[in-house]
Amino acid sequence: MQKNALHRTVNVMRLFIVGLILSLTVLSPARAGGERLVLETSDQSLDLTVEIADTSEARSKGLMMRETLAPLHGMLFDFERSTVVA
Repeated sequence: MQKNALHRTVNVMRLFIVGLILSLTVLSPARAGGERLVLETSDQSLDLTVEIADTSEARSKGLMMRETLAPLHGMLFDFERSTVVA
């Protein structure tokens, strides 16, 4: 069970990083609200605000049609299972 939780955490982190990179590239505005996400390493902590795209519709729309994005804001794409996503 612990191995599955670790695997899910790693996959969520990968998806977050991809979503953050894409959102920073698009420079779209974040919707009001969002979830707080803190990434910690051995020497630093990064406090982010993320929107969670956890439905097919939300993932398809992503950050389209947004013109700006606040600093340290992004979108986390949750595909509900471990898989390679292009």
